[in-house]
Amino acid sequence: EYTKAHPWRFVYLENTQTSWNFSENRDRCVYNQAPQPVERGIKNFSDLKKDEVHVLRPTHNQLYPRVKAHCDVMNCPSSKIKDSTSWDEVGKFTKTFFRHFPALGFPNQELNQLEEWDLGENPCLDQDYRDTVKNIFAEPEPCIVLLCSPPGAGKSYFSSELAVMLRRRHNIRRAFIDGSDDRLVDMALAEILNVELPNQSQHLFLIVDEFHMLNNHQKSELFDWLHINARRLHVLLIANRKDARDEELLKQLQEVSTSVGVKEERIRQFTTRLSSKLINEVMSKASVEEALQHRIRRWMHCARCLFGGDAVSLRGIEQLKQILADLQARIGSNQALVNLLLDKVPTVSEATASDFVVAYMASFTADNFGHGDPLAAVSRQIKGPVALMVQASLLTESDDSVGLDFPDFVSFGLRRSYEAPPALRIAAWCCHILDYVKASDTRSLWLKSIDHPKFLFRNALVDQCGFPLQLEEPSPESPITEGLAFSWGGDYSRMQDIIYAVKHGHSIDWADVKDKCWKHEPVQDSLQLVELLSVCASPDKVLASLRKDNLCQLLKKSPPDQSLTIARDILKYESRRSNAASDKFNSPYRTAIWMTLLYDKQLNTPQDLLKRMGASKEDDWDLISELSHALAWASTHMRDMINCRSDDDPNVRTQYLKSVLVHVSRHLLRAKQLHRIPSLWSGMLGSLLTYCSPLGKHENDILLAVALHTQDRQPSWVHPLPGIWAMAHARSNAAEVNDLWSQFPDLLTASKDLTIPQPQHGIPTNLALHHPRSPDSSGSVPTQPLHPTLAAGILSVSGVIHPDLQLALLTRGGEVQEERVSGGWHHAIRLVRGGIESLVQQAGDTEVPILLAPGEFRDLVLNEVKEIKALRHP
Repeated sequence: EYTKAHPWRFVYLENTQTSWNFSENRDRCVYNQAPQPVERGIKNFSDLKKDEVHVLRPTHNQLYPRVKAHCDVMNCPSSKIKDSTSWDEVGKFTKTFFRHFPALGFPNQELNQLEEWDLGENPCLDQDYRDTVKNIFAEPEPCIVLLCSPPGAGKSYFSSELAVMLRRRHNIRRAFIDGSDDRLVDMALAEILNVELPNQSQHLFLIVDEFHMLNNHQKSELFDWLHINARRLHVLLIANRKDARDEELLKQLQEVSTSVGVKEERIRQFTTRLSSKLINEVMSKASVEEALQHRIRRWMHCARCLFGGDAVSLRGIEQLKQILADLQARIGSNQALVNLLLDKVPTVSEATASDFVVAYMASFTADNFGHGDPLAAVSRQIKGPVALMVQASLLTESDDSVGLDFPDFVSFGLRRSYEAPPALRIAAWCCHILDYVKASDTRSLWLKSIDHPKFLFRNALVDQCGFPLQLEEPSPESPITEGLAFSWGGDYSRMQDIIYAVKHGHSIDWADVKDKCWKHEPVQDSLQLVELLSVCASPDKVLASLRKDNLCQLLKKSPPDQSLTIARDILKYESRRSNAASDKFNSPYRTAIWMTLLYDKQLNTPQDLLKRMGASKEDDWDLISELSHALAWASTHMRDMINCRSDDDPNVRTQYLKSVLVHVSRHLLRAKQLHRIPSLWSGMLGSLLTYCSPLGKHENDILLAVALHTQDRQPSWVHPLPGIWAMAHARSNAAEVNDLWSQFPDLLTASKDLTIPQPQHGIPTNLALHHPRSPDSSGSVPTQPLHPTLAAGILSVSGVIHPDLQLALLTRGGEVQEERVSGGWHHAIRLVRGGIESLVQQAGDTEVPILLAPGEFRDLVLNEVKEIKALRHP
């Protein structure tokens, strides 16, 4: 391994388990004298129990309860899936399972829409990134680009081409930093940067190779340095892998792009994989004969589809060419291909590698049968999960820009992927390939030749991260709701060791971690937890292994950026959502919602928060209802977390919180669940509910609903809500009522959809109601009836109510909630007698325009009209 300090040093490793070496290191290792990885000796179940295996690769029985529940919901026994001959049947089952449909049945229209896999943004979409990246770097303005792909995809060579281009076009020289530089052992990265880029005024092309080898502190140090110096740089970060933390650093840089001096659109990231175009270019330069080129392309394509980008590299073309040439000359054997694959992907079994090679070689016998169908040729030669996956990969051979490789599909295309057995994940991957072929008609004629899905369940598979380990024994008779999975035999109390193990691809038994460590020793370091979540293949299982009170404390006590990262994963994987109510004070799910409200500056609308919670449509009632419960819970239980500790403007956060409360309340109004609204506006949230101008009708409806459906007056309420509440509960007086009528007449009116009975002869046009203010900008007089409950409260006050309010009670066709009138009807009639007399006097000899809904109050008013008329005309 070349380093600056020791350019000719070679390292000899003895008695070392090489399965977990990073792929870029495996490319540079000579395995001729290396002991075989322990996986090579695992052939059957009994091998798993051997001491030399168990100490390195312990196993445990893994249950998949969600699969069992899904079988019950779908009315589909697991045995039916295992023996299925219908890809449509298996596709329907896997789509509904991995899309996480609710566990209470599926509407027919939704099932009918499951035609294609919705993978969202394909993380490997940029097949040939070179032209796009060249265009970015060709411009003189500064830029920052993160370029990520498995090793051997030509990234470093491409960076050299960029350096030549920039030197010629803009006279920009190159500066180089190696993420594996041995100087990083005793020097800070910022020191090395200042050594390599001493001139603070010179515009340079900075290449940071092996970016993935930097630890989190060094990455943060690099980005802090870029905040100051990026305005004079073209920056290319080259990585073999990335995690959520890398993406977050780029987003943070984009948010402050103006101050950094780099345009937001010139801060980019590209994730790519080895494409046929690049392979063809390398083979052309290496003068690979035409007869071998097709075989090399097929090996590269199929191996990448099944085992991911780590299984192939441009560096391996020469060795592959030699092996295939020997096979054509009949001086080699298939075992050389098996060994080549196992050296690249040492965590798979020899059975997997052998099946892959047999299927690969069989695909070239198609022409011997005269129909050129490689899927049929594979089917004739071998059956099983690996053979079936090779068949699926052959369907996309002519267009390798579509679909996801199996490891990427598990990581990015599925939700809660490791809550299903490996055979079901493989089935889902095959279905997503088949859906593409059906939709595009690409090689659709070959679809009839693909084997039945039942062969996916033919061999015993031991679950692990990435590709499962296949045994040479048949699958046991047990259902797909349980199986074996590998564990890790390290020290659970050392979080950093767990992180390193996960980074190297070890499978962790998170239930065992919980029982043996985290149940008794809560996780204290939030930064380490954030790093673990960012590199782990199953963050949901990590979160489920933490105690609920431990999670809540981490959310509350961590710095805002770390708290927000943990909260986002809790919401993404719905951790403890189903237990939110029973968790009471220590609810990680509801705490995560509150911390997201406090700290996530990317949220601009209530819909943004719902999307964070997983909403796929604007009116997702289940999540809106869940959010309403969380906000009501927060009003009582998050009093200690009301202050925003981020650098965001607290007033901005407050207004955003209010917009979310209004949004949820409006949905509850539409759903006729008025009794749930008051809990949103109680406790520390009560002061946010204020009166809006009459144009803000929805918020005033919310205010009225809170006043009507709250039993006890809240001390945090602000004017006019306390007065409206007192009126609704018959605890007001005439002075308060008159004041509310004078300032907020529109607040006292009923909903627009209240039916108003029409008078027999109409209302005289000369009847004028003189309101102090009108409810709209046009100056028109409000004519809606008063709310029945408020009308009852008004008729219960002591004193004299405003004449205009009396007329509003008598002439707008409103109802009175008569059972809520206190003080008796004699008192109520006395309160409006002045209004009745005024109406009788204005009517003269015509009919008095009393307009009330039928009821006792109306009868008494009409009787009072008769008495007044009788006194006037005895």
